[in-house]
Amino acid sequence: MSMSIVRSFVVAAALSSMLPGCYSAKMYSANATASRTERTAVVNSFLFGIVPVNDVNLDALCGEKGFAQVKTSINGWGLLASTVTMGLYTPITVRATCAE
Repeated sequence: MSMSIVRSFVVAAALSSMLPGCYSAKMYSANATASRTERTAVVNSFLFGIVPVNDVNLDALCGEKGFAQVKTSINGWGLLASTVTMGLYTPITVRATCAE
């Protein structure tokens, strides 16, 4: 196998690992009004975010009133970490907007 074929394969593999882009999901609470208070936590996960290591306690983040909206995303730094580790480690950012 020539070096140019190997180099092309490595470049293609690196580029394809960036294809998923920035992932995000939102969840809304039906009975809550959003406040301006936003809390952030990071969930450490493995295998492209499939296997989480820790959980986020929304009661600890927002208190007894609960949350109005929760958004999970893999931001630029998380995508970089996932790419460098070839998907072994992926930090997921959790942003909770607390209820009034």
